[in-house]
Amino acid sequence: GAALTFTTVNWGTDQPVTLAAAEDADVTNDSALIQIAATDVPSKDVTATEQDNDTVEFVTSVDAVNVPEGSTAVFQVHLSAQPSADVNATVSWVSGDTDITVQSGAALTFTTANWNTDQPVTLAAAEDADVVNGTSTIRIAATDVPSKDVTATEQDNDTLQFVTSVDTVNVPEGSTAVFQVHLSAQPSADVNATVS
Repeated sequence: GAALTFTTVNWGTDQPVTLAAAEDADVTNDSALIQIAATDVPSKDVTATEQDNDTVEFVTSVDAVNVPEGSTAVFQVHLSAQPSADVNATVSWVSGDTDITVQSGAALTFTTANWNTDQPVTLAAAEDADVVNGTSTIRIAATDVPSKDVTATEQDNDTLQFVTSVDTVNVPEGSTAVFQVHLSAQPSADVNATVS
């Protein structure tokens, strides 16, 4: 419909003009002015507005990450589409094992220029006394963007063993001797031991 011809016969018959909106990377409903013009006829403008089908969401390199106890692990974050303004995101622990914390990347800023560039988040798992591979939920959040959760699991480096006060003991004949026993780490449930 970029060229239309109206004659003395078809002047009152509608002729179609088809507009196309290309896929783009932003989430803006852009608009354009379409003008119909001819010699000796006043121009007529039609405003066309793109109904954008993109949504801004957080995209992470992983949905779950293992963090070695006493060490760190990294995952990446970017946006799914170009935002219309800066997105200031927070990354924080929301539930689960408190040994896992956000070491760096707690505040991320995504602009119209860097929205699709990965930004790192570093998680740390503190040394603890148990042998449990604790898990926690790390949440990425910002105004007007759906929150995204990443599950972090601590890879515990403790082993559960019996610890005795001595490895050998002398027991006087006709008498007794004592040695002590404890566990090397906190168990996840009761440990019922036999000594025989």
